[in-house]
Amino acid sequence: MESLAPIALFVYNRPEHTLKTLNSLRENRLASKSRLYIFADGPKNDLVKEGVEQVRQIVSKIEGFLEVTIKENEHNLGLANSVISGVSSILANHDNIIVLEDDLVTSPDFLNFMNEALNFYKKKEEVFSISGYSYPLASLKKANYSAYFSHRGSSWSWGIWSDRWKSIDWDIEDRDILIKDKQLQNQFNKTCGPDMSGMLIRQLDGRIDSWAIRFAYSSFKQRKLHVLATKNKVNNIGHDNSGTHSPKTTKYNVKLVSEDVYLFPDNPIVNSKIHNELIEFHKKPFLIRLLRKFIPVKK
Repeated sequence: MESLAPIALFVYNRPEHTLKTLNSLRENRLASKSRLYIFADGPKNDLVKEGVEQVRQIVSKIEGFLEVTIKENEHNLGLANSVISGVSSILANHDNIIVLEDDLVTSPDFLNFMNEALNFYKKKEEVFSISGYSYPLASLKKANYSAYFSHRGSSWSWGIWSDRWKSIDWDIEDRDILIKDKQLQNQFNKTCGPDMSGMLIRQLDGRIDSWAIRFAYSSFKQRKLHVLATKNKVNNIGHDNSGTHSPKTTKYNVKLVSEDVYLFPDNPIVNSKIHNELIEFHKKPFLIRLLRKFIPVKK
């Protein structure tokens, strides 16, 4: 295996989740050979100060990695700015990166999968990112490969190369066109999921502040694909009302599976059956769509 990608972990004010995330990551087979960078955001208000301090005490004691670097922000950047600035700072000196947030429990082979996939696809310009998480889709149970291609990536663990990262349009320069172009919005939804254009519009009018939707839109505009694990290496434990953006649900729960050998598909083609199931998976009930359209929610 080539040199291992550095790991960026973004934490905030959830000590229990952070501890579970770190413990599982430390149990990874490649942990002792990997460099870990931890970005701890500052408190948004007095209510979260205790949680922020508890998290910082936890990360200050972490061992089991080749090297641990911790950056603590005095002021609150918010997740979007924290991720964009943090990842950019690491990719200024590295060719690729693996990114996690504080509510992602990983399998022991997560780092193996991510590093091998990053190395395998680095010269395939059609591929935008790698993820160890995959939505619980029935069509994946009969998959012949360790990964599959998708128009939609995942923010619940991801790896990217510096050249792809630099291509992202964080300012959404075509915003004026996008807001008026219903055909473009519909194509974004048809390609990546029915929830996509709504999230992007909420980003543009300031109701949310998300790095992930801008990441997804840039990928869509460039006609790129994402590689996701067929057998899950990541489970999101943050859907318990503890997070800023994640309501309580069990919809995304998955079983972690470790492997010793990976078989990656070489031909970048999206399986239509998997794609159609993914689109259906992200459809929301009519009432929820209606509420999100007319009720402004600041995040």
